[in-house]
Amino acid sequence: MTKSTSLLNRLIEISSHYVMVSKVVQALQRHVLEFLDPQLQWKWVRSSPTYSILSVVQINRGFENLGKLSMYIRIMTDEVVVITKEFQQMKCGRDMKLVRNAIMLLTSNFMLNSLAILSKHYAWQILHANNNAFGESGAPSPTFYACNQSATKALFVQFPTDGKTPIVCMKLLDSQSTVEACAPNDLLPKNEEDMEYTQNNASQDTTNGFKKLIMKVCLNQKLLS
Repeated sequence: MTKSTSLLNRLIEISSHYVMVSKVVQALQRHVLEFLDPQLQWKWVRSSPTYSILSVVQINRGFENLGKLSMYIRIMTDEVVVITKEFQQMKCGRDMKLVRNAIMLLTSNFMLNSLAILSKHYAWQILHANNNAFGESGAPSPTFYACNQSATKALFVQFPTDGKTPIVCMKLLDSQSTVEACAPNDLLPKNEEDMEYTQNNASQDTTNGFKKLIMKVCLNQKLLS
């Protein structure tokens, strides 16, 4: 038998779902305004009074050949669930901060994968690409570690999930050094004077974020020689 629902409970469920949908859309719009790259787009897959699904796609402008990030956001009356393309579910409840954190985490992983693909195109040797790394603040921060074919340059990139621009550090290795002897922590700047790339809040960066990152990573023919 079908469980009967009173009119009042039905109105409460519809109202609750409407509020959840409005908050999710506001969170996505805020993300688009704050982070211009990767570019975020979404469309409705299903929309009903008490159950809706959003399809969210992110791409790197100018690097569309590197693929895209796909995810789904399932909105119910009392819960929001972010679903990856591998069907892993991240339950966020009613907390929009958790929704933003989930999107930022997937975005950082997407940036890491995009950089790994682009590095292979330029014949860099990937030594370390960790999606499960954490930063000093305890927040997830995927890391990337690579060297060129001649082992004269070591590269370390960290992708924070707290909205900051990636940390990019390049170290030139002398003839007596080896990449194995240069740990990723050795590439991190010890103080502000040693920091080659200034960290700014991503919301203040109005340029193409991924393209700017690639320039920092020195993936161009001049510095690859």
